[in-house]
Amino acid sequence: MKKAANSNVQRPLLIGFGLIGLLVILLGLVYIVVPKEYFSFSGNQNKNAALLVKPQNLSQKTWDLIQRLEEKVQEKPDSISDQQTLAAYYLQAVRETADTGYYTRIDQILEKLDQQDPKNAATITLQAAVTAGRHHFKEAIELAEKAVSIQPKTGQNYAILADAEIELGEYENALKTLQTMVDLRPDFSSYSRIAHARELHNDIPGAMEIMQEAITAGSFFPENVAWGYTELGKLTYRTDLKKARQEFEQALSSVPEYAPALKWLGRIAYAEGNKEEALSYIERAFKSLPIAEYATDLADIYEAMGESAKAEQQYTIVKLTYQDQEKNGVDVDQEYALFLLDHDLELEKALEKAQRAYTDRPNIYSASILGFAFFKNNRAAQGQKYIEESLRLKTPDSLLYFHAGLIEKALGNKEKAKSYLEEVLKINPHFSIKYPKEFVEKTLADL
Repeated sequence: MKKAANSNVQRPLLIGFGLIGLLVILLGLVYIVVPKEYFSFSGNQNKNAALLVKPQNLSQKTWDLIQRLEEKVQEKPDSISDQQTLAAYYLQAVRETADTGYYTRIDQILEKLDQQDPKNAATITLQAAVTAGRHHFKEAIELAEKAVSIQPKTGQNYAILADAEIELGEYENALKTLQTMVDLRPDFSSYSRIAHARELHNDIPGAMEIMQEAITAGSFFPENVAWGYTELGKLTYRTDLKKARQEFEQALSSVPEYAPALKWLGRIAYAEGNKEEALSYIERAFKSLPIAEYATDLADIYEAMGESAKAEQQYTIVKLTYQDQEKNGVDVDQEYALFLLDHDLELEKALEKAQRAYTDRPNIYSASILGFAFFKNNRAAQGQKYIEESLRLKTPDSLLYFHAGLIEKALGNKEKAKSYLEEVLKINPHFSIKYPKEFVEKTLADL
């Protein structure tokens, strides 16, 4: 029996390999990396040179594969398959190191590949992956659909299409795409995407079940399995911190010092009232993978500990990080807007970014952030209409209900505000460092 994207229908199962299989395994989270002014990344070296020194946060396995493929491409520069595989390994390097500078290397390869064979499906899929990584999801859909039209029976071509459809709020289309993908090729990539879809549609048990299937199916790269354990831990974190800790520790067993697992162990420590331990974990995460998300967590912990100067330093790093990404052509309006709003910084600018994000990525999160932006700019009445849209899937995410509760409270709708804020505590009372359980409880008490 296979596992389906929608747990209300019969569920399809997921393995396999090859160039396209490799590519789909690599497609995944793209981080917002701290700018090179603060850290040195391989992708910011001479883009025409081979990687001569292994970046600290790149796995030995990926490094060896890149070195091998760079040599092969130097020996046979016109080999389409070798160039494609090298570009795919560069994508894995982006995932492991958060260095979007690798995209420039991939761009150069893709430009040549496009000249050699503009209708090659694997090349088009790579183009779509890089486009999605830069958060240009409308273009990514066009490219993914082009790849599907050339190879409609190749399941991996549907991965980017489903990701982009979710980012654009096309949830029903995404479910159909995922079902096609898993029917054609059940594997880690299919399972993990279906888990996310089930979570969005308020099926946490189903999401946990299929994420476990993804872990069992395994991946060519240990980092991807560690990611699976971390995602499983995040699902568990809502209600069972002890069980969640076990999943995050399992991720660290797969990949020592795996940054996302360290971050979430830090969040558990913070939820349990151990701020120093939380700080230690997240500092380790940031050292391993210096991204905006971890810098934000560090800043919020420093602020909670009364160390405002250290917090301000981290906030500055986060802002420079987002600005650097914008210069590199990455659309971070949604992420940047939420950071500014959470910290009461440049609120008019945050509203502008939230409005652009909602236009470019009209999903439930951009709707929630836009409503929150209106609220923060003392225009709660305009933000209210985005509540229903942000909650339309009944996604069990405390952030969505928190924004809704604050908006309704500002409008004097006490019963609605109470209902939403109680849901925040029911779903996940530890959803935020900036807005801890005590803050939500006090907001409720003030109604």
